[in-house]
Amino acid sequence: MARFSALVLALSLASASAFAPSTSARALGLQLNARSNARVTGTPVRSTPLAPTKGTTMLALPLANVVDPAVLNKAATITRWVLAGPVLYALMSVNEYFTHRYYQHTGFNKSEFLQSVARFFLRLKKGEPVPRVGGGGHVEHHAETLDDMSLKLHDDSIGGRWRTTAAAKMLDSDPYRGTAFTWLVTGIMTVQMLPTTLPVFHLMGFSLARTFQILIPGMISQSGITTPSD
Repeated sequence: MARFSALVLALSLASASAFAPSTSARALGLQLNARSNARVTGTPVRSTPLAPTKGTTMLALPLANVVDPAVLNKAATITRWVLAGPVLYALMSVNEYFTHRYYQHTGFNKSEFLQSVARFFLRLKKGEPVPRVGGGGHVEHHAETLDDMSLKLHDDSIGGRWRTTAAAKMLDSDPYRGTAFTWLVTGIMTVQMLPTTLPVFHLMGFSLARTFQILIPGMISQSGITTPSD
């Protein structure tokens, strides 16, 4: 029976050595011998950890030791840059919605909540009028645009009459005026983007300078592609 047990142990060790490096197998043998001697002498034995060596299978090591930090850093950098565009676009879309609705279409003037917030920050007493926003000429731009998206000022039949209206004079008062987006609105929206863009891009791993290098071209591109129908 003792010989049969020894044969089974030998076969087990031989099978295990096929899936583990030789160094680890030798360390395992040393541990078994040390424990056997400890039972005879009564001396306690400190367990020796099996050190990972070349050729050790991935399952034999913790994940942190398997993944190269350089590979993780490269993957994080690639992921960060791939997501930069979509994340910036999403933030711009949210901010543009609020700018378009509450500033350009003067929704701020009709919102009691926003009026209360403005009154608090401006230290106005109850009943004092809150300054109204003009919309930057966006509403007037809608009046200037025909159904086919052309502009009245380019139509010879009505361009002269249109120039005499209050809306046209308001638009013409800005020497740098565009159509849907003016430089003033672009500046307002850029500042409005900062409270959301800076922390989000910081969490993504971008520096402050790199964030501005992404944000400013994005804002200029957005204002450049905005059509009169907006």
